[in-house]
Amino acid sequence: DLYQELRRFDEAIALRRTLLEESGTDEAKSGLIGALFAAGRLDEALKLLEEPTGEASLARLSSRVLRARILFRLGRVEEAAEAAQKLLQEEPHLDAALALASRIRALQGGPAPEIARLRKALTDAPDPDRLVETRLVLAGLLLSESRRSEAVEVHLRLPEAGDLVFHG
Repeated sequence: DLYQELRRFDEAIALRRTLLEESGTDEAKSGLIGALFAAGRLDEALKLLEEPTGEASLARLSSRVLRARILFRLGRVEEAAEAAQKLLQEEPHLDAALALASRIRALQGGPAPEIARLRKALTDAPDPDRLVETRLVLAGLLLSESRRSEAVEVHLRLPEAGDLVFHG
């Protein structure tokens, strides 16, 4: 929403909270959770996310991805790793889960083994062009290993923004 784009997070949260109070819809709840996340109010976002109500509950794949990201940003790395792994068991080529799991494994075991794992994941994926976050993580890991030319090559393989179709 415009407030978030302008980094006016307090206004975005207030608007989303009002929408939730007035409508009570799952969409409004998801909007508030997103605004809290964007504002860095992670504990609040996680608490609201974990309230079991309707589709905005953790039954939704997008909600579980967001939960894993929040846990990671809160420094609850083991919980985030477990959440990402569960997502990958359900959806082995889920971009957000692949990227997060890779970041966590690279922190725990270093970038080198993860670079090989990501290259294999991109090769094995049915639609590797959709793995944008995964490619960005791979490029970052390559840079961290001073493999600049390889990182540039990975980055150049990213699809153009207009070519992407996002599915929520």
